[in-house]
Amino acid sequence: MNLNEYNALRRVTDAVRAADSAFCEDFYNDEPFTEKTFELLKDLLDNLSDLYSISDMIIDNETYRRDARKHRRIVAG
Repeated sequence: MNLNEYNALRRVTDAVRAADSAFCEDFYNDEPFTEKTFELLKDLLDNLSDLYSISDMIIDNETYRRDARKHRRIVAG
């Protein structure tokens, strides 16, 4: 994982944590669902979607790098 990938993953993970915390705080205060609750849930789901996308990108990039290293070893072998 390179530094840009790490930083992107870190930012989106922090955003998911913040959205989760805000949603849980609002959800578990035993009040009925409000527009704010739905907005917080939407933010959480959007951030989770970003997290999955970035994670997939990092996994794909790492797989490509490993395959390229393996190919170079075979060719040089």
